[in-house]
Amino acid sequence: MNPSDTKLSDMTFCALDLETTGTNPALHEIVEVGIIRFSMNGIKDVYDTLVNPGITIPSETVGVHGITDEMVQGAPQIEDILFRIDEFIRDSLLVIHCPEFDLSFLGLAFRKNDMPVPEMTAVDTVRLSRRAYPRLTNCKLETICSHLRLEIMHHRAYPDARGCMEIFTDIIRSEDPHGVWTVSHLRNYHGAFVRLSGAKQVHRINKAGKKLKGIMLGKTVDITYIDQSGNVTKRKIHPREFITVGGETYLLAHCHLRGDTRYFKMDRIMEIN
Repeated sequence: MNPSDTKLSDMTFCALDLETTGTNPALHEIVEVGIIRFSMNGIKDVYDTLVNPGITIPSETVGVHGITDEMVQGAPQIEDILFRIDEFIRDSLLVIHCPEFDLSFLGLAFRKNDMPVPEMTAVDTVRLSRRAYPRLTNCKLETICSHLRLEIMHHRAYPDARGCMEIFTDIIRSEDPHGVWTVSHLRNYHGAFVRLSGAKQVHRINKAGKKLKGIMLGKTVDITYIDQSGNVTKRKIHPREFITVGGETYLLAHCHLRGDTRYFKMDRIMEIN
């Protein structure tokens, strides 16, 4: 993160957006990444790719972003591009619409693949817009873009990232016409920046109730598990980490039955042996 006295005109930003198979980072996967690296003088570089989630994309989310299973065939999997994402956003301040969502997906992707989670600090274009455009009926990305007369195809990663960049630069130029603002000015206007470690949706926990007794991280155990469809299976798992997402507790573990790393909702674990 840049020092507080760094001028915004000297900084590099990255507008970022993800499209996913759903809204819960513990259960769903990333299907598209769009990042625009820019300064107040314009775009420096673009990273835009579909991602093969390794699972079927639910029809309800296809209806939102239009990304189908056929479109992601042959696309890289998230573990293949995490290094590139880390490299691309390094030494920048992220610009994201509702950053807690995107940061939680990215953070879990890095952790699931045993990669160090990079330092990620973001400004929220929702917060900025509430202050800059107080007469808007809402702060949905499409509403703000329409207000700014931006023609953008929403719910795809690159166009939405472009919308975030345009909103951010419009607000900064309006509030700071002489280009004197520093990081400190932006923080005072925006409020505390959003950091991955501070995102409420995802954080490590030490205790998650009585049901966690009998599970030790790093020690293989047998569980009886009921999935969301009501199917009951016995599984041998190797627990790696306890995580809370939106108030729900999950166990990240290698599942020997599926031969893959999975998230297990704790209240669906019926028995631990």
